Amino acid sequence: MGALYSIPRVFASEKTSNANIIIAAPNASPDFFSKADYVCGGGFHNETFSKALKQAADENKGIVLSDGEFLVEKLIDYPRSNMSFVGQGWKTKLKYVGANTTEDTGILQNQTDIPAVNCAFGNFMMDLGGKVNIIGLRPRSLQKSYTLPIYITNGAPWVLGMQCSGTAKGGEFSGNYFGPIWIDNMGWNFEVRGEGQEAATRNNFFQFISSRNIVYGGIVVNTFADNNYFDYSYTHLAKSGDPKYEPTEDDGPFPVGISFHETGAPLVLDCNDNVVNFLVVEAASDIAMKAAVWFAGLSLRNTVRSLSIRGSYKKVIQNDFPNNPKLTYEVYNAPALTYYRYGMDKTTA
Repeated sequence: MGALYSIPRVFASEKTSNANIIIAAPNASPDFFSKADYVCGGGFHNETFSKALKQAADENKGIVLSDGEFLVEKLIDYPRSNMSFVGQGWKTKLKYVGANTTEDTGILQNQTDIPAVNCAFGNFMMDLGGKVNIIGLRPRSLQKSYTLPIYITNGAPWVLGMQCSGTAKGGEFSGNYFGPIWIDNMGWNFEVRGEGQEAATRNNFFQFISSRNIVYGGIVVNTFADNNYFDYSYTHLAKSGDPKYEPTEDDGPFPVGISFHETGAPLVLDCNDNVVNFLVVEAASDIAMKAAVWFAGLSLRNTVRSLSIRGSYKKVIQNDFPNNPKLTYEVYNAPALTYYRYGMDKTTA
């Protein structure tokens, strides 16, 4: 992919700048109450977010979140072009308190087919509330943007921590840098997909994506996701002893560390020319890993370099289409890794 783009960074230290709209949580520290443009009251806070985001878009400003807890009952429609959306690290929590949904919905996502360009967001944690079909991050058409650190936790067993995609009507997810991101207690780590549009998701760089207690899969590279680079990723499959997060023998080819496959018609040339560099996959129980890599579609020229497997697993590669070229991969025994769960608390993986 080409060079990363120059994006205006808005950090917590700039919270008094006229270039930012400041939103304070109900339990924010006193310093933020005195400087906030919006203060969230009791109940849900989506209406406050909507007003602040509209003002930020109209005035070409960024959003700064205070410390404290923000209660979200439905998606926050973001990002928008040339806008930042940042908190105060793990002291800022976006917590989903709405109902289960019948289709995938992100706490933070953009709904339009028109791409958002030149955005920055992060420096907060997201609690998905264990609700069905609630995803943490769901940027659907985003370009030339990046994340600051994000921690996503407490998803339902079939839920994704993050889903990055284009849209079927022309929205493209490309030229972005995502990382570092920590995902914990989730059905899936994250998915990168083109949403049925050729070359809709391409030329993105994902770095330092770490996950623990994942039920079914780590990285999912899906239909029309091409030329993406995944660098230094760690996936810990299944929380042993907890039925909610323990896979069974009836779960088909899952769990897997990384999968390359399409959704829909099986004769689509789907995800091609993706590179995974330094991937560690760890199984927490005897049935926790069916394969480290699942080659499940008509995907070509995907490469996995420096693949480390720890724990019990069925096979390194599961190749469901023997006539296709196999993935390029290397397997080695990795030393213990350090997983940064909260940015300060270090747990040896």
